[in-house]
Amino acid sequence: MAEARLLYGVIIREAMGTGDKELMDAVSKVSSFMLTRAEGQDETLEDWKQADHELKRALS
Repeated sequence: MAEARLLYGVIIREAMGTGDKELMDAVSKVSSFMLTRAEGQDETLEDWKQADHELKRALS
């Protein structure tokens, strides 16, 4: 799962960069769902959580 974690922060930030609220909302839903299943604790998970938080803030 660590390899996939590297991508989540990138994907989330790319979606935010588009400014497309529908895309951002869809990415946020997937991220939230997958975060509930993430295990362990490492730098990539922390980056993902930070990006997820940034996305939720951008959507509010």
